[in-house]
Amino acid sequence: MSTEVAREVPQPPTMVSASVLSDSEVLLAWAPPIEDGGAAVLRYRIEWDTSDDFRSLAVPSSIPAGKPMPAGVVVIEMTSLAGQAPPYRYTISQLNVPSPTPSAIQNGTRLFVRVCAENDVPFDSNSQWLEPTYSGAPALSWQDNRNWGSIGHSVTTAFQPPSAPAFVRVTILSGTELLVEFPGSASSGGSTITNYDIAFDTSSSFESSEYDESASPTVASLTTIPIPTGSVYVYNLTELSTGTAYYVRVRARSSVGASVWATGEAATSSSPAVSVSVGVPHTFPSAPMNVQVFTHTTEVGSRPVDAATLRWNDPISNGGIAISSYLVEWWSAAQQPEVQRIAIESEQGRADLLMSVTEAAFKVRYLGGSTAAIPQHATAADMRSFLMRIEDPFATGPSYLIQHVEVTRGVTPTGYFWDITFIGDQGDVPKLVVDRTEVRSLSNCGMSGANQTECITLAVDPRHNVNGQRRAGSSAIQTIELTDNSPSDSSPTGFFRLRVDGSLPSVYLKPGCSPLEVQKALARMPTVRAPVHVSLESIFTDSAVESGLTDGYRYTVTYSSLSGRFVPNLRVDGNLL
Repeated sequence: MSTEVAREVPQPPTMVSASVLSDSEVLLAWAPPIEDGGAAVLRYRIEWDTSDDFRSLAVPSSIPAGKPMPAGVVVIEMTSLAGQAPPYRYTISQLNVPSPTPSAIQNGTRLFVRVCAENDVPFDSNSQWLEPTYSGAPALSWQDNRNWGSIGHSVTTAFQPPSAPAFVRVTILSGTELLVEFPGSASSGGSTITNYDIAFDTSSSFESSEYDESASPTVASLTTIPIPTGSVYVYNLTELSTGTAYYVRVRARSSVGASVWATGEAATSSSPAVSVSVGVPHTFPSAPMNVQVFTHTTEVGSRPVDAATLRWNDPISNGGIAISSYLVEWWSAAQQPEVQRIAIESEQGRADLLMSVTEAAFKVRYLGGSTAAIPQHATAADMRSFLMRIEDPFATGPSYLIQHVEVTRGVTPTGYFWDITFIGDQGDVPKLVVDRTEVRSLSNCGMSGANQTECITLAVDPRHNVNGQRRAGSSAIQTIELTDNSPSDSSPTGFFRLRVDGSLPSVYLKPGCSPLEVQKALARMPTVRAPVHVSLESIFTDSAVESGLTDGYRYTVTYSSLSGRFVPNLRVDGNLL
């Protein structure tokens, strides 16, 4: 025996409401019905009209003897709402919809709005529109068996204040500055947005005795930074008190009025919701006081000093927040260049590796960049050339990651090795990484197919590596170059960010911004463990000098870390240049 569950059309949607967005827009919101009628809701039908009977629009000539229609109809499939959480929303902005010639809603238009849910249960749709066509026939009743959810009243379009920005984000720039980011309002309310008000206070309720809303910055011209999901405005709050927590909110303003205040960020898949945006301006602490070093011997002799005790007092200033740790560095007086060895060997002997680069090769990777294919028996000069042509994948123009190395090659009965010495006072540099994807052998290593290379070893051999060490007390220096390589002489524009290992990207910066702005951006990155000093110089080509134009900018970053163990690998994200 089979059973069948009776099904019916869904109940009316819930939480139905309509609000006026502007002189030409109405926002409808609704949630699913309490009961779906025994079958899943497939779509929602929305109707709006200037008459409460939803029959004000003249019938199209293509429907003989048809009934009048609503001024607007739209059907929204559930597939288009996938991933959205109720209440669902739809913006109504036109009349005579659907039609080849819809018209914009005018200011002062009175609208009635309703919405219904539809499943796979049929409803009598034809009887909405058709009249009997034979003489003397009784009039058909309107057999619409949908369950409508109505706003219960009409709404009238009118100019409105703008909507609030979707979020407000605060980033610390220095001990006295905060960077405020927010997107433009989604709706202007029908009038031009003239400015944004940015308010900040030491009280989350903005009720401190020092708070003066009339003194808050009112900004008509803001820097716009493009982001993957649109763009954001940025504004710097300056002359703040170090170590004080500031709460920030933003609102939009037009000739009609101001929006409500935006005060935080919505939740994302990677971060919780932030109800109030707050920042505590802070900077690096001052240096510890009364530093003393005690050795563990009191006798003068040939016995080396191999231990010491350090004592110090707290710094005068903690920079605005509690001190979490102290960084202690020590170093040798001697400079030691970094040496790394790459070795390749075959169990079948060195001759087993003698293949052309089109048949067999390997690559070396460094800081995200890679060499071209290197022959398995490359000369020392060729290896040096390959290494020094590794380009920075984050740079916008030619920029090489390895500045200067010396290479020597050695041979063994089973293969080759290359000792790579990083010349200059670079200290401990990142490790090279080998890519053996294209490694092959003449003998196939006793296996079928040239891809079987289990008998070949390719590696950076740690047994022969020498960690680099800078000379005593010397500072590490890195450079950032931003250049425009187009034929015409012009400076790079747009925005760039800085990246260092272990930290999120810096705030966006403009090419040619002041050295202090770059210095502040680096100071906010957790893995930059010591203060830096930044200088700026312009880059000129010969033609640019003649035309008086700048082709780019070079920032020189000097780290105060003296041992080299806390100098990060600095890279540039130029996707928005």
